[in-house]
Amino acid sequence: MRRQKEEEERGEREAERRLREQHLQIQEQQLQLEKQREDRLANEQRQMQKDEEEKARKESLPGQLCYFGKMVEHLLPKMGDDPAEYPAYFESVDDIFRTTQVPKNIQAKLILPKLDRKSQFAY
Repeated sequence: MRRQKEEEERGEREAERRLREQHLQIQEQQLQLEKQREDRLANEQRQMQKDEEEKARKESLPGQLCYFGKMVEHLLPKMGDDPAEYPAYFESVDDIFRTTQVPKNIQAKLILPKLDRKSQFAY
């Protein structure tokens, strides 16, 4: 009888121990899920901030100059020395600007390095 009671108590203690372990495992899983959620939210916030900064940079004049300058850098031809070629040159530059959708307010700044010496000083 005494031995049976001890075994019952031992069984109850073992059941309680397993229950505590399960409870601790559940708490640990909940903490891991919470940390993953917080990390995901933090990453999303960082990405949103990064996107906003990138958008602001692209919309600023220096940002637009950099962006469109890289885009048309190799597309824009160097201006020739013959004045008879000027109209055709400006038509081709106009087509490039239209195709690449370069804003009008930065077109002159982008073409300046491609002009011949006389035209640069006349500007």
